[in-house]
Amino acid sequence: MLTRLLPKTIKSRVPSIRGFTTTLGLDVGSTTVKACVVDSETSEIEHFIKPHHGRVSETIRKVVGSIGVEGSLSLVTGRQGRKMVDIPGVTEAVAIEEGLKDLMHDKEKLARLSENKIEKFKGIVSLGGESYIVYKIGGKNNDRIIDTFAGSKCASGTGQFFSQQLGRMDLDSFQLQDHHKEILKSKDVPLATRCSVFMKTDCTHKLNKGEATRYDIVLSLSKVMASKVVDLLTRAQIENGQVLIIGGMLNIPYVIDYIKKAKPEIEFIIPEEGKFFEAFGAAKLALKEGVSLPSKKNLLTPNETEFKRVKPFSHAKNLVNFVKPPKKETPKAGHEYIIGVDGGSTTTKVALIDMETKNIVTSFYGRTLGDPIKALRKCFLELKKDLGPVYDKIKIPLISTTGSSRELLGVFTGTKSVYNEIIAHTVGATFYQKDVDTIFEIGGQDAKYVYLRNRVPIDYAMNEACSAGTGSFLEESCAGDLKIMTPQEIAPIALSAEAPLKFSQHCSAFINTDIRRASQEGAKREDIVAGLVLSIGYNYLERVVGNRRIGDHILMQGGVAKNSAVPMSIASILNKKVTVPPNPELLGAFGVGLLAIEKLEEGLLTLDPNQNYNLDELINRPVSIEGEFKCKSCENDCPIKIIRVGKKKYFFGGRCNKYSNSQQQKTGSAKKKERLRKLKKKKALKSKQTGGSSQNTEVELELVLEGEEQEAVDYVKLRSELLFGKHAAKYDDLEKDRKVVAVPAVFSVHFLWPLYSHFFKEIGVEARLVEELDEKGKVRCETDYCFPAEIAHEITETCVKMGDQIDHVFLPHLKKLQSLEKDVHAMFCPLSQGLPYFIKNSFNLKENYVLKPVLNFENSMEKSGDTMIEMAMSKLGISEKKAQRAWDVAVKRQRECTANFHSIGDKIMKKLEDNPPKKPVVVLFGRGYNAFTPTTNMSIPRKFESRETTVIPFDFISPTYGGTDEEIFNNMFWYFGQYNLKIAKKIQKMKNVYACWVTNFSCGPDAFILHYMRWIFNSKPFLVLELDSHVADAGVDTRIEAFLDIITGYNKANFNEKPILKEKKWDSVIINKKVYFKDTQNPEREMIPMNGANVTFLFPPIGKLSVDLAASFFCQTQKIDTVSLPEPTNYSLSMARALMSGKECLPALLVLGSILHYFENNPIDKDRLYTVFLPTSYGPCRYGQYGIFYEALFRELGFDNLTMLQLNSYNSYAELGPQFLINGFFAFLMGDFFSDIRNTFRTLAVDRHQAYTVLNNVKNDLIKAMGLGKDNAIKQLPSFAKRLKEVPLKMDPKDAPKVYVVGEIYLRRDFFSSEPLLDMLADFGIVCKVEDVSEWLAWVDYTHEYEVKKKLNNIPFWKRPFAPEMREYLKLQAEIMYKNYQHKKFKKILGKTGLLIESPSNRKELMSIADQFGGCELGTEAVPGSCAAATGMKHGFDGATVLYPFACIPGRLTESLYAPYARKMEYPTLCVENDGNPYSPTVVTNIETFAYNVISRFKERTNKN
Repeated sequence: MLTRLLPKTIKSRVPSIRGFTTTLGLDVGSTTVKACVVDSETSEIEHFIKPHHGRVSETIRKVVGSIGVEGSLSLVTGRQGRKMVDIPGVTEAVAIEEGLKDLMHDKEKLARLSENKIEKFKGIVSLGGESYIVYKIGGKNNDRIIDTFAGSKCASGTGQFFSQQLGRMDLDSFQLQDHHKEILKSKDVPLATRCSVFMKTDCTHKLNKGEATRYDIVLSLSKVMASKVVDLLTRAQIENGQVLIIGGMLNIPYVIDYIKKAKPEIEFIIPEEGKFFEAFGAAKLALKEGVSLPSKKNLLTPNETEFKRVKPFSHAKNLVNFVKPPKKETPKAGHEYIIGVDGGSTTTKVALIDMETKNIVTSFYGRTLGDPIKALRKCFLELKKDLGPVYDKIKIPLISTTGSSRELLGVFTGTKSVYNEIIAHTVGATFYQKDVDTIFEIGGQDAKYVYLRNRVPIDYAMNEACSAGTGSFLEESCAGDLKIMTPQEIAPIALSAEAPLKFSQHCSAFINTDIRRASQEGAKREDIVAGLVLSIGYNYLERVVGNRRIGDHILMQGGVAKNSAVPMSIASILNKKVTVPPNPELLGAFGVGLLAIEKLEEGLLTLDPNQNYNLDELINRPVSIEGEFKCKSCENDCPIKIIRVGKKKYFFGGRCNKYSNSQQQKTGSAKKKERLRKLKKKKALKSKQTGGSSQNTEVELELVLEGEEQEAVDYVKLRSELLFGKHAAKYDDLEKDRKVVAVPAVFSVHFLWPLYSHFFKEIGVEARLVEELDEKGKVRCETDYCFPAEIAHEITETCVKMGDQIDHVFLPHLKKLQSLEKDVHAMFCPLSQGLPYFIKNSFNLKENYVLKPVLNFENSMEKSGDTMIEMAMSKLGISEKKAQRAWDVAVKRQRECTANFHSIGDKIMKKLEDNPPKKPVVVLFGRGYNAFTPTTNMSIPRKFESRETTVIPFDFISPTYGGTDEEIFNNMFWYFGQYNLKIAKKIQKMKNVYACWVTNFSCGPDAFILHYMRWIFNSKPFLVLELDSHVADAGVDTRIEAFLDIITGYNKANFNEKPILKEKKWDSVIINKKVYFKDTQNPEREMIPMNGANVTFLFPPIGKLSVDLAASFFCQTQKIDTVSLPEPTNYSLSMARALMSGKECLPALLVLGSILHYFENNPIDKDRLYTVFLPTSYGPCRYGQYGIFYEALFRELGFDNLTMLQLNSYNSYAELGPQFLINGFFAFLMGDFFSDIRNTFRTLAVDRHQAYTVLNNVKNDLIKAMGLGKDNAIKQLPSFAKRLKEVPLKMDPKDAPKVYVVGEIYLRRDFFSSEPLLDMLADFGIVCKVEDVSEWLAWVDYTHEYEVKKKLNNIPFWKRPFAPEMREYLKLQAEIMYKNYQHKKFKKILGKTGLLIESPSNRKELMSIADQFGGCELGTEAVPGSCAAATGMKHGFDGATVLYPFACIPGRLTESLYAPYARKMEYPTLCVENDGNPYSPTVVTNIETFAYNVISRFKERTNKN
């Protein structure tokens, strides 16, 4: 084989096969253009690989022109890039499959690749620049891709991700061989792995703390990447046999080595064509499907970028004020100076400040490059050079440090003046602008927001789970493909843009996809760079600021502010004035110096009169790590480094603050030492009196409550001791041969353990609590679960490996607890409810092995033990009497535990109210299974306690403490939402008591609850910590320290602020099936009817045609002013994102965006009343919160005449009476049928545009007809059907491959969200059937019927005929019969078009398999969606797609329930999350591979038939 980049000369080739002897395969990839030339006569192969750096067109021309194969048979592969070349293209999956077939026929080549005989490959691992994929191989000849397993939407684990991390340490992935010896001597260390920002944080802090070298990081990154691939192999169930590895990442041998070590039973084989395998496959396939390569001139297709464009930044020039720096001072002999040090993740800054004038006299700004001490030494060296001869004549009595490496640099310099960057930046900012109220700080790695009152920070936020919106995002994106290697070059290029592009809000790794795509589509470099700058602004405002307050005077600081284009982009987005101070990159160093001076002036910091820092000594001061020991202060066993700096030793490291900077640790006054000694003595005495040490924490609590002075106490630790110690069952007295039930310590176990443990104990069974994590369990996750669900998989893995030690595993389905609200029940989120179902699927557990009772404690726990009793009888052989007695005891023990919690909490609250604490007290909010367990809470309680802050679990406080039941937001159907919000309202009123909320990445309920928390706390600070398995300790530490600093500032400010939420003015109510508007501030005022003169109904586009029909009917027949809101657009979506946190599901954003867009074009009339028509529910899905959230949000915005009219699914949306229901059902049916017709036209119309025109005309006529009444519309349906039937098709729909699209109800019906996927599948000739809305309505009726039957079964049979439940049941049956009749009737009419997509419509058949996917008790869209997909596959569909919003809980649950079933049945399946942005490269690959598998199945199916 010949291998070279681009040959200078190449021999001409002689025509042979189909006129040519050579074939060309092109692969236009995300980072490179690859070409493979195959000579069919000699079998000689040449390949050419050239990075395109975003200049795709130029590189294609250069590669093809240099090869000299014009006229050869050619074929192109790749993703978006393949569409640029004017020759036939195939997907990567097709090219790979062709390459595999050729390889399997070449026995000589196979013999060279392995000593073992190769008969088949089980899979192919592709390691690409923007994706990592495992293709599972099967089929009749074992040479076909039958399934695909790819990484998530995030770029973590891709080649681009790897290159980014290396670049941050001044290493190049293409030059690692130069460091091979050093890397081999290194070791791998644990790293956060989800996102660039987390990885970068972890890498930086490990380097900063001396815990790793950069070569350790190289190995660690390689291991991280390998682990991603290994996880996919496990998910694909490939555990042995032979697997191919292909892709550009073959350059990194360490990644391959780790893959091989992790899967020793698999023989990994790298083919000779591995680095260009797709191009090789395309070249082989070109013999059959290729065409003659066009001339260089005609090689590329004309391309215009599809990205939106915005105004140039020049229009915001007058909004930005760049403050000129003061005249630079000359250092003066005899003056005293302080050095401010800001040790950042990417840069280290120092400023020499005159302590008298408070001006910077000299400074330096350099790269950290993973070694903060080395970077600081360089800064000191540059300072000394700049000072020149005067250096020896000045005095430097103090150094003050801030930034991410502040603690380490504090140890190195020997200073006690170490401060959090939030406060340091605030001091620096307000020095230049006294009236600043908002600080935007964008640094290299962190982005921060600070809100000020009277120069005091009272609110702040930092970037959490994404690196988008940081300096490294911009710098690395420009360096990657655009080859803009210095930050100074960015602004001039961006400011010269005439029409900046509006990119998607992607992460820093995937933004390169947009860059390349824009380049491929011919966009100017200037517009692309400006688009990147604009992305900084949008990402920062959405992901960091969210919906927090932005004042009138914004100051922007941080290194990124030096790029003048960035503040201009912020100003253009907000249309607000932005001030940029002089030297914005130095504001941290300057601010921490000023802060130290303030502390000196206030007497809070003292100077050693003999101290004078010698820069030469600091530059040469030796630093070494002399050892390590384990801290035994808690269960974490943190490793603590022993660092020698000069002649002194320091202890450094750990999760809490104990050793964060040992030289700063306060030994305390003699008085405090004496008090602690007495406390310990009393504690020992009381412990002895109570008979042992098991109650030590309670004794300590009692002593603290008795004492006058406040000691920091970790009450979360006490909670754990009570729950799993004092109030838990002991099994010592049970028989030795007892049955053992493993109980994973997940979800409800963390608040119901006394109930569970005592029940099993009383029936003679040991409930063995399992807490040990096995990371291999995480690989079994079918989807991107939240952190607690990941933990559930890891602990279940441990249970499964216990084998014969256990008889069963206990996975309860906890559905409801007794509600804390009067008018709504208290449920749990779909994922925690789904625990037994997705765990059983993931681990393929046998039915008898799993104990999964459905627990519904809605009425009372005492009367709701039937399922536990039945489980004990049927699965464990216990008598009913014994099980009932056990339940009674268990409930009593649970009640005792809860009472103990509340007794302690009441005492604490009483003391805090009677004697407001001098030091802050923090109440920890969240859920028992994420906030209070060490496996998920990152030692947060310990972090607070070690910083002398008491921390209290929220459930220690009774919801009715003080005799008051706090009023919270309506329809709060989540139990923990109710409990948390009630306690939040209690502590909001308390002095120096604050909230810390522990949430998890992609937690659905918290997306809304955290908004409610903000409205409750108003201006009072509260901390949100978003945790998952990827979060590093350093980020949590920084946020906690900043929070405590913010509290100090807030207490100093001592101000009262008006509530954010304005008082509610109007409410919409339903009385006797009619809507009225009630003046809530004047109850005596006459209510206004819905058809009043100044009333407007707004219908959001939840299924556009259905909404248009409903609006038309309302408008004409009910004489109501109605507006059908416009469909979502990118613009309306961006409007919604500006007001939301980014954690909400996409439908919530889309609906809000449509409302906002309407009012932008139609300014609100204060003399009118508006109501938004919204469907809702009583949970557990969060769409039941939309209306509550919108109403509060619009109150905040000042819309006091806008209400929400919400109809509930539990009532089948029938609150407005039967006539409304009849017309509404007709509208939904029409929406379903016309969706079918549109999808048929999409794929099969001869002229798609003309077909759509006909369809839209028919729709408009139907809407007009509906305005005259439903009967009129029905009369015209046959004529509408006739017009639609006349549209010419390419083939009969029955002869085309079909895909069933299920998933979230809004998204699958929304054109903006679903069209990209449907269009892609249509381009492959696939007809899509989108699951009907009427199927959801049928599911609602089915679950309603199920609940009514349960109630009837609890009534004596002789009373049933006369019970209200029987009337409800009969009414429901009549409604169901009517709906079925109407469905058949209209389907028959429109079915004559031949355009409807046949699907299973038999309700009984669909629901007959519901129990297989969780049944009625689970009660979410996951169940009917799974049923529809499974039944559809049995009725002639060729694949199923689950489409759902990013982080949608029912969507992920559908994936976890249906995907394993489909895999078992060998059904092609695709699961797609949508966040409103274009699909990532990985998702595009998944879609294309799925389409290929659907077509293959269709061919097999039709051949059989």
